[in-house]
Amino acid sequence: MARDPDGYPVTRTPAGVRRGAAATRELAVLDERISGCRACPRLVAWRE
Repeated sequence: MARDPDGYPVTRTPAGVRRGAAATRELAVLDERISGCRACPRLVAWRE
């Protein structure tokens, strides 16, 4: 999985979101992956 300059994982596609969520067993890891999701431009614009 790609990472941003701060080292957080970045997902840019819906398929990547599904793969990352399915592979996650810990809430803290899921939270990190959600924070790095870039699949929805509207959410990215709101968050940043």
